[in-house]
Amino acid sequence: MKKLFIVITFFFITSLFAQQTGYISGNATANLIQPLSIKSGVGDLDFGEILVSGSSFVEKIEPSFGKQFIVTGHSGKNVTVRFSSVELTNYEWASKFGGKLSTLTFTPNVISKNSLTILDGNSLPLVQNGLIGELQIYVGGEIRISPKQEIGDYVGLFVLSVTY
Repeated sequence: MKKLFIVITFFFITSLFAQQTGYISGNATANLIQPLSIKSGVGDLDFGEILVSGSSFVEKIEPSFGKQFIVTGHSGKNVTVRFSSVELTNYEWASKFGGKLSTLTFTPNVISKNSLTILDGNSLPLVQNGLIGELQIYVGGEIRISPKQEIGDYVGLFVLSVTY
């Protein structure tokens, strides 16, 4: 009986260690892309001195005469362009000289280098320029002057952002 127990134990232990190990393979991948950046180019969004005339009118800066921004990144990738209208205020001027506070709304007009209109949220490809991708954006816009617009230096911050 003792031999039978040893033999059964031997077969049981042998069958535990006799199992096969399975192998499976999978792909490892990485997509390295050029970092996205935006820099200021030529031009500005300065409407200059405007005479208040007692009637309403619109002052405009055409995008091609406005502010240029240059976006660089991974060639062929799309970027989403974001911007919005900006409230300009004469707060600093009115505080300094005792004038009345007032605002103007700057409504941007944005185009690409090839004069395509860009709306907030549009997605555009970065075009190959050497080893990088590039997108040139031009910003102009308009302000509406009311008949009784308060005088002063109006200032606001226009923000243009791009993301992959």
